[in-house]
Amino acid sequence: MALRHRNTIVRSQLTLALAAALMLPVAAYAQDQAATKTDTQQKSDEKAKNLDKVTVTGSLIPQTQVETFVPVTIISAEDIQARGFSNVAEVLQKSSFATGGVQNNQSSASFTQGAETLSLFGLSASYVKYLIDGRPMANYPALYNGSDVFNNISGIPVELVERIEILPGGQSSLYGSDAIAGVVNIILKKNMEGSVISTRLGGYAEGGGRSGRFSAATSLHNADNRWNTLLGLQAEITDPVWSADRDLTSHFNTQGTTWVANNATKTYDRVASPALASRDWLVYSPFTSYKFLDPANCANVTAGFGGTAGLQTRPGFGDAKYCGSMSTPGYRTLKNGKESVQFYAHSTYDFNDNAQLYADVLLSHEKVKYHVGSNYTWWGTSQKWGYFFDPRIGTGVADALGPDICGTDPACLASLPAGDLLNLQRAFTPEDMGDWKQTMGRNVSSSYAVTLGVNGTLGEGSNWDYDVGFTRTEYKLTET
Repeated sequence: MALRHRNTIVRSQLTLALAAALMLPVAAYAQDQAATKTDTQQKSDEKAKNLDKVTVTGSLIPQTQVETFVPVTIISAEDIQARGFSNVAEVLQKSSFATGGVQNNQSSASFTQGAETLSLFGLSASYVKYLIDGRPMANYPALYNGSDVFNNISGIPVELVERIEILPGGQSSLYGSDAIAGVVNIILKKNMEGSVISTRLGGYAEGGGRSGRFSAATSLHNADNRWNTLLGLQAEITDPVWSADRDLTSHFNTQGTTWVANNATKTYDRVASPALASRDWLVYSPFTSYKFLDPANCANVTAGFGGTAGLQTRPGFGDAKYCGSMSTPGYRTLKNGKESVQFYAHSTYDFNDNAQLYADVLLSHEKVKYHVGSNYTWWGTSQKWGYFFDPRIGTGVADALGPDICGTDPACLASLPAGDLLNLQRAFTPEDMGDWKQTMGRNVSSSYAVTLGVNGTLGEGSNWDYDVGFTRTEYKLTET
């Protein structure tokens, strides 16, 4: 009989610890593989999400970042709301690129009182290209400064702006000669959840300028979401701010000073130089300058400009006397009044996965009210008829032209007739018109932009897409 002897190995605690340490990485790797497999299965089960396409202004020609870098500044709707901007022009004029002054709703004696625009890098407003959703705006019907074509951005509803893209610097090679200073692309909202209604009230502590704005927007769609439409409306009314509402601008500065050369010390001394009253009633000659002919010393016109008119003097001009007021600067608008309404609609319809029909409509109607003030509301013979000869007044013509006619002959000089050439100048007062507000200027403008188009991709899985559209814009302005 054969006997087998089996030796038993006695394992110590150190042996068991070493074995566990060697097997730990293997167990961890197996656990990680199982977890990875589970995560992969979960991700594969999730449905792919379609993100909205974002197109940023930068070039009409596709370029890679290797070729060029374009510093585009983007101002979102959240930024606009957080900073309390009241309109698109205010948003753009607060950007770091807006370093030039422009005529806007605080301009009452210009060619474009009802328009608002932007200057980039101190250049003319005509050198900024404006786009709405990538499409050019219609030009304002009046010329900026009477010479430049430009865009008015006051008719864009700020509550419906999704974002604003500012592309500074010369872009004329891509966008045309009106993009020398840069391009501004204003993207309007395309969809939203539910409906939104908002109101805004404002005013100034020192009077005038009360404003109110109402805006509403809603999204509509059918059951399968193939048809989607966004509708928006914004209405605004703003009262004008008159110069008389502010102490600083209600009258000429009576505490003014100026620098005068001191020949003795070869320096400049600051001396009092108060402003002079406006020349509201004036008779003047090209030879003897001012010619005061009122025996009542302006007593008959003291009711003008709120009872502030009276006898005034301007040294160095003829007899230096005329009738005027120190309060005429108060009779103009510092900030224009405005009534406006804008309507916006964006609609899309999906034919299939490769084709979408879209339509955009933006309507705007504005009425701007302003007053240029008494400096531009006056009558004078020089504007149409020129100087007239009055033989009863002095010897201005004989004194000025006598040496040319008679030389030094005293008999000839004595035979020259008396008289002088005179011009009359007369400003209109609020009392003449039954309140200054009755003669305010009005700019009424209407504009629209309509776009119809279709976009999509050329077939399933294609890398080629297309966008074919038709846009019509029109701007009308009536100035009174």
